[in-house]
Parts: sequence; C-alpha cells; structure tokens
Amino acid sequence: MSARNGEGYLCDVVAHPFDVVRAPVLLAEHRAPTSRLALVWLRGQAERLAGALDPIPGKGPLPQSALRVVETPSATPNPGRIFRVWLSDEMTQETQRRNLTCGHRVHVVAGDEQTVYALTARPIPSP
Repeated sequence: MSARNGEGYLCDVVAHPFDVVRAPVLLAEHRAPTSRLALVWLRGQAERLAGALDPIPGKGPLPQSALRVVETPSATPNPGRIFRVWLSDEMTQETQRRNLTCGHRVHVVAGDEQTVYALTARPIPSP
C-alpha cells in the first residue's frame, strides 16, 4: 500500500552522539514508494548496523581471528544485538508496516554508552 494521499515514505538512519558538541549524523536516507518497501529498507539498514556494531566471527570483512564470541552477554548495551532481535520479530515489523500505512512514523532505536542509532520511516505528506 502506498501512503494515504502522500508521495511514499522517507526513511533514514541517524546516529545521535551523546557528546553535545557533535550534531546528529545522517548515515543513510531512502525514499520508498510503499510501506512494505520502507520496511524492507529498514531491515537492510538494521542488518548493516548490526554487522558493523556487533560483528559475528567468520562473517563480514573482519578476519575471524580478530573477533571472539562473548558467551554471556554483558550488562554493556549492544545495539547490534538489539537490531538483530528486531530483525527476527516479524510481528512487530508487520505492526509497524500497518502503522506506517495509516500515516504514523515508525522507528527502531538502539544505543550504547556513546551513541543512539535511530532507524525511522515516515509518510511523506502531500503538498
């Protein structure tokens, strides 16, 4: 479904540093014609961030010897793991897609001690 009376959906990924001196950083932006394609794009970005923030040994560009598996998750925030949990939650994603189609903004947010990462999709209003 496309946006009600709109021109699609604007999607973005923004890093919000906790350092008050630095401004938020736009990491990626996309215009999707349908709510379904907006969620597809968000899933791709969540996967990209998860791989960058919490690489899995043996996957990705880093050599396996450079990484180690943490057997028990620490109390340290892990945005990569949070994005992976969201990626596996199809029910939440379908609810977000329906909300987006109804004209609401949707987002997935995860952060650590230094930065909050926000993946957002919102309808583009008609002129």
